Amino acid sequence: AAGGDIRLSTRGTFAVASGASSLTGGGNQVFACTGPTTGAASACAGFGNLLTLPTLPTGSMDGINIVAVAATVGSADLSITKTDGVTDVVAGGPVSYTIVAGNVGPDPAIGATVTDTLPAILSGVAWTCAAAGGATCAASGSGNLATAVDLPMGGTATFTVNATLSAAATGNLVNTASVATPAGVGDPNAANNSATDTDTITPSPAGTVLAYFSTAGNSDVPGVAGPNDDADIYAWNSDGSYARVFDASVAGVPAAANVDAFVYNGPNDVYLSFSNDIAVNLPGVAGVEDEDIVHWNGTTWSLHFDGSAVGLGDGGNLEDVDAFAILSGSVLVSTFGSPDVPGLAGLTDKDLLQCAGTSCSLYFDGSDIGLTTTGEDIDFASVVTDGDIRLSTRGTFAVASGASSLAGSGNQVFACTGPTTGAASACAGFSSLLTLPILPTGSMDAISPAP
Repeated sequence: AAGGDIRLSTRGTFAVASGASSLTGGGNQVFACTGPTTGAASACAGFGNLLTLPTLPTGSMDGINIVAVAATVGSADLSITKTDGVTDVVAGGPVSYTIVAGNVGPDPAIGATVTDTLPAILSGVAWTCAAAGGATCAASGSGNLATAVDLPMGGTATFTVNATLSAAATGNLVNTASVATPAGVGDPNAANNSATDTDTITPSPAGTVLAYFSTAGNSDVPGVAGPNDDADIYAWNSDGSYARVFDASVAGVPAAANVDAFVYNGPNDVYLSFSNDIAVNLPGVAGVEDEDIVHWNGTTWSLHFDGSAVGLGDGGNLEDVDAFAILSGSVLVSTFGSPDVPGLAGLTDKDLLQCAGTSCSLYFDGSDIGLTTTGEDIDFASVVTDGDIRLSTRGTFAVASGASSLAGSGNQVFACTGPTTGAASACAGFSSLLTLPILPTGSMDAISPAP
């Protein structure tokens, strides 16, 4: 045939095999040896069933010939399952699906396609894939799934899809994933080639705070009466509403001051850092630089962290503290640019430093998990009680550690789970925690998920 394939039929039933390919059939069947090697050591790259002739009412056929027939190179029974392990999901909360594509054979499906178009009420979609049994798949991606996988007989590709459900979502969350064979490979059972997961959406309690943020510039915040100040702190609630929770002007913060990092534990327990290159003067605390952290107890201000004491403060904005976390007896800080700290070399704005007294040590090296680009500057960090590190970046990010990976946007908060800290930093896994909305005007320059 065209392309060099050899077409054959046998007098009776047959069973052929060459390499990893095999085929069986009856005497009235025509099959193809595809990609043949001829001569003394004959072989076939694969086999395909071309045509099965009918049995005559009386007598039999003793000579056959066929016209052009498109070959089916193999047969692979592909299947797919999809579940998030629950029957109810909470509006505004995280959703995590597990999708498993497999092949029970008999032939391999090289270049099969896994597809999953996520509903519009899911945002911050990121996925990872782990292959087993000789299968291969892309390690990670973001957005809808439409990716090729190689599935030998017995192979599987397991996808983990993480997303955030809209706080305004109602009704049901319905999502379907499917798998399809590549061209030339048939599937004897199409009934298991798609899987659907359905959950009931439970509204969040009205007014539950999902996250806090401060704006870049004096941007309007929907539903919050002005004047708006880029040193104010706002709450984003589960019902989609916003509220001001810290009015900087009431606490005596000058109008020119801009907050670019904060920790909000309530109206009487607020930590701030400013982005201003010119010192900010607060009631009772003068000369606050952008490498410093101040504390408001509801009545008075105090200097909690003096950045210059550990060598921060270059007179510009590179050592501006734009992310920090309060620990017992120390603070974690990350800077807008690459800091120069005594005793530490090669630091960047993707690192977390642990500072106490007059010195700092490297707590977490962001480059070890793939944070390398300009937009991957850490602009939020916290450490929760189980030790997981929560992070956000200025722009889009892509992180990887071992077999785990995650990609997302700058308004997304993600977790480094089971972290290894220090010079050889690592994460046992990653998860998307929260995706904050995009404001109609302006943007957020400091964020923090609610505890």
